[in-house]
Amino acid sequence: EIRKETVALRNDAIEEMAERVIELGRAYAIWWELCERKNFELHEKLIRDHLDFFGTVAHSLFQGFFIISAQLFDKRRDTKSFPRIAAILSSSNPTLASSIQSRILAEQPRLRKVFSVRHNLYAHRNHLQSPQSVFAQVSLTPREMKAVVALAEDIMCDLMADAGLQKKSEFRERVRSRQFYAREDTKRIMSALKRHAI
Repeated sequence: EIRKETVALRNDAIEEMAERVIELGRAYAIWWELCERKNFELHEKLIRDHLDFFGTVAHSLFQGFFIISAQLFDKRRDTKSFPRIAAILSSSNPTLASSIQSRILAEQPRLRKVFSVRHNLYAHRNHLQSPQSVFAQVSLTPREMKAVVALAEDIMCDLMADAGLQKKSEFRERVRSRQFYAREDTKRIMSALKRHAI
């Protein structure tokens, strides 16, 4: 039997991580709306006319993706992360713990790319590699980034349900709706800027 204090601490960590998962999904959704090739071409003149603003926004979202992803999948014992929560669950729900560990293990090739970018560019600057060489070495595609977001969502759905904090379907809808509104807001802002060109 898990002590009440342990459950409370675990649930606090899960709720905090849920917000990080939502933020990860929103960051990816807005970045995609701005930077995906067809979207960029659609807004290219506007973006180029205000490159200092849009360049900063796009870079911040991109950087945020790597930082949040690394937080969620960090294996260190002193972190609030999926591997640490799985370790805590190993005694109370070994089936879920094993499922989380297996899913993370299956995505290790993608996650290694995420950690490589985070470690060499955003947490520290590797003096031996330029940003271009780091990205060329990992070759992380937008589709792979989306897969990392989906993995985080799937694991979080299970954790929220197991902790009795929210049903899987409810949390998934919560996440997807925030991504949808982030994309729609981005589209509306871009359209408004085009109509009132400055």
